[in-house]
Amino acid sequence: MPIYLYMIEEAKKRDHRSWQELDLFQMSDEAGPGLVIFHPKGTMLRMIIENWERKEHLNGGMTWFMGPQILKVDLWKKSGHFDHYRENMYFTQVEEPGIRDKSL
Repeated sequence: MPIYLYMIEEAKKRDHRSWQELDLFQMSDEAGPGLVIFHPKGTMLRMIIENWERKEHLNGGMTWFMGPQILKVDLWKKSGHFDHYRENMYFTQVEEPGIRDKSL
């Protein structure tokens, strides 16, 4: 067998796109682009990796910080995300008396 055919067969064995066969997670257009729905095995794998990562960070003397999950649209514009990813971003509008956000 020529080496390139052998290499193609070996690459198929390691194809990261086989995630569907592993039944770890799914993505659904109904949920939204890029939003992952973890199945039980995928949830367990994610938890194992996250716990390992936390332990390694602590052992390395690192610390964490957490930021908000929702940000003002001005920050997304400043970062460039708004211009490039707007069609796949989710927005909400908070109404205050007499104030309306016209930036969207």
